[in-house]
Amino acid sequence: MSDSETRRALERSVRALIPDEVTAPAKMLNRRPDSASAGVSGLLTGYAWGWMRGRRARRAKKKSSS
Repeated sequence: MSDSETRRALERSVRALIPDEVTAPAKMLNRRPDSASAGVSGLLTGYAWGWMRGRRARRAKKKSSS
C-alpha cells in the first residue's frame, strides 16, 4: 500500500466511526443555562482567589526580603 492508499483507508475507518448528523437530545435543548453560569462563576471565583493569593504571597516575600 502506498501512503495515499493507507491514508484513504484510515480516513474511511475514522469516518465510519463518526456519525453523519449530530443531534442534541431533547432534554438538553430545554435545559436552562444554570449549570453553565455556575461553571463560569466558579472559574471567575477561582481566578480571583488565585490572584489575591498570589498578591499576598508577593507582598509577604517583599516584606521578608526588605
